[in-house]
Amino acid sequence: VEGKGRWLQEVAQGHVNRAMELVRNDTLTVAEAKSMWYHAYRLSLLVSNMAPCDNDENKSRYMEGTGEEFNLSYMPMLPFATILIGKKLLNDDRGRGEKGIYLGPSMLVRGGIIMFSLVSKALSIKYSFIARDHMPILSDIDIEKGTELLYGSLMKTFDEIPQSISDNG
Repeated sequence: VEGKGRWLQEVAQGHVNRAMELVRNDTLTVAEAKSMWYHAYRLSLLVSNMAPCDNDENKSRYMEGTGEEFNLSYMPMLPFATILIGKKLLNDDRGRGEKGIYLGPSMLVRGGIIMFSLVSKALSIKYSFIARDHMPILSDIDIEKGTELLYGSLMKTFDEIPQSISDNG
C-alpha cells in the first residue's frame, strides 16, 4: 500500500512538473501551477486504475469499481497540462474557442475534459476541444509561407495539368 501511494505521488509530481514548465514560459503563475495538485493526483489515480484488478486479471480496477469498461471515447486522456483550445457555447468578441490547459477527463460529462482557462482563470468542463502546443498570433506568422509548408503549391500552371484533362477541355 505504501509503495502504491508513493507511486501516485511521484506520478502526480511529474504532472505538476509539466505545469511548472508553463510557469517558465510565462503561461501560468506559480500559484496557478501549484493549485493543480488535486487534478494531477486525480489523473495519476485514474491511470493506476487502468491496471489489472488483483482479484480478476481480465478486469481493470476501473471496471471493478464502476462496472463499465474503460473507453477513451468517453474518457479522453491527454498528457497533463497540455495546452488546448476548448469550444465555447456562444461566440463573443474573442471568437468561438478559449485557450486552456488539460487537467484530466471529466467524470460528470461523458467525453468531456476538465480545462483550466487561461483567459478567465477558471475551471470548466469542455466536450469539444483540440490540443495545441503553441497558438501563434496571426500577425506573427507568414501566411503564404505557412500555406506552402502545409499544402505545397496551391497554384497549378497549365504545364502541370495532366494531359488527359487538358485534352478533354
